[in-house]
Amino acid sequence: MASTRELCDTVLEHASASDPGARIASVSTQDVTNATLVRVSCAAETGASMIAALRRRFPLASVALVENVSTGDADAQLLLPDESECRTRAASLAQRGIRVEWIRRAVYAMSALFFVVLIASSALQ
Repeated sequence: MASTRELCDTVLEHASASDPGARIASVSTQDVTNATLVRVSCAAETGASMIAALRRRFPLASVALVENVSTGDADAQLLLPDESECRTRAASLAQRGIRVEWIRRAVYAMSALFFVVLIASSALQ
């Protein structure tokens, strides 16, 4: 996994595209899972676009927006799993993609078969 500094630079680069005033509020590592939690401070009105940008850049991470209603500020929280969990999530996403493709092919094949049966039955009448 990238160093903490590289990770923060990448997160801030993508967060700043939505909110130029974004800044890294904190970075912490969870003891049990070894996941890294990065909190990015931003304006509440730019939070949704920042979350979308971070989800596009970090598809295996959990991303959330925490709004502070009293101050009007918000924090985007990005929970990046450790390498083994990333591999597990990536494999799961890839398998789901393959399953969807096979289901799509099966539906196309069944549709074609239905069309052939329909044509054949109308020709026999």
